[in-house]
Amino acid sequence: MAVKNSQRFAEIERLMGDYFGCHLAPVMGRVQRDLSNRQADEMRAYSNSTAGILRSLATANMPGDDPYATLRITGEWNSKTTEDYLAMCKEAIVGNKDMQRDLAVMAEEWRKAVVTEIGRERYDALSKQLGCDLAYAYIEHCMEQLMIEKAGERPYAQILCRLYHPQGGTEQSVRSALRIEQVTACRRDRSQRRGSL
Repeated sequence: MAVKNSQRFAEIERLMGDYFGCHLAPVMGRVQRDLSNRQADEMRAYSNSTAGILRSLATANMPGDDPYATLRITGEWNSKTTEDYLAMCKEAIVGNKDMQRDLAVMAEEWRKAVVTEIGRERYDALSKQLGCDLAYAYIEHCMEQLMIEKAGERPYAQILCRLYHPQGGTEQSVRSALRIEQVTACRRDRSQRRGSL
């Protein structure tokens, strides 16, 4: 089935990309800076602690051994994974009522465009099958994808290089770190939280 009004969908996609660049990307930057500062503070405190000093002495004559390896596993901030970073970004976005209102408006516009294409009955059936409102799930998915793409760019990639990845027990490259399983867009029942994406 051909899309009747592809121009409208293109406009909404463009709006979402622009909105992300102007409003959500700066949130990611703030979260990244905050996390980097907390990691540096934690490393500084560890370096000055008895455990940190002993670890440094133990690894001093071992080239390639990382004195902060323990901290990357046990530290509150240095043990953060890529998924943790993205979750922190999402938490900051969900906590902003203005952004939630804006995202709800975009979801409503996308819903109208889809209903025009397939009808309200089909839209409701798809939402029911999905377990939540289709428009909210779609907007959340798009924003999550944009966040993942943005996280792969510099300077965001620099923090991802330092994040611990428990799957391998070591740091991984940014490219492999971003191979995150897709999270189902409907983890929460949107009928109870219509304004939260």
